[in-house]
Amino acid sequence: MAISDLTSLITHWKLNEASGNRLDAHGTNTLGDNNTVLQGTGKIGEAADFEALNSEWLSRGIDTDFQLSADEDFTWAVWVKLESKPGNDMYFFHGASGAADKDTAYAIRWDNTGDRFEFVLGDETSAGIEAADNLGAPALATWYLIIVWHDKAANTINIQVNDGTVDSSAWANGTNSTFNGATELGRRSWSGAGTYFDGLLDSVSFWKGRVLTSAERTELYNGGAGLDYPFGV
Repeated sequence: MAISDLTSLITHWKLNEASGNRLDAHGTNTLGDNNTVLQGTGKIGEAADFEALNSEWLSRGIDTDFQLSADEDFTWAVWVKLESKPGNDMYFFHGASGAADKDTAYAIRWDNTGDRFEFVLGDETSAGIEAADNLGAPALATWYLIIVWHDKAANTINIQVNDGTVDSSAWANGTNSTFNGATELGRRSWSGAGTYFDGLLDSVSFWKGRVLTSAERTELYNGGAGLDYPFGV
């Protein structure tokens, strides 16, 4: 079982470290530690354990590896486990050029109003938000593989959880080419207050210029066991 190749993979964070900076297993995009993100049992090895009450997050500063052209394919994949459902949204990762959804280059979050995982993408003028309605309300203390992508040929934004039915919407506005902020795990960049994540993240991957195939997404899920980097290649 394997991903066909590692073409266009920009970064993969295993998040196995006990604390401190988190290394990029594929590239050079080390994540900085803010307020001491510790370790917990992961889906694949160990995971980063975020405590919202401590305002913990991991961050990568402005980096061209994470900047997008005006209309670009990309895919993010992350294993997520919620430890609570507070009265505010929680961001698993976020990259943006401003505080509003329309300024978001990419984000995956849990939306407290609808009790859904959501994929957010903006073009500086408007925002596309795709909820994982086919999954429904996620459970606490349960691992979920969330994969999101922008398909420039199909003009869609998409979210899939645990290799289930894809939620997809039309989106012809391209991607955010003015993104010039940090990429952060565990909170919303630009506006961290009240958006910190309470839970665990594991095995985070970013492909730029590429949409994974349905078969590759199935391989990443691997029947619920996950597939560790380098994904059998």
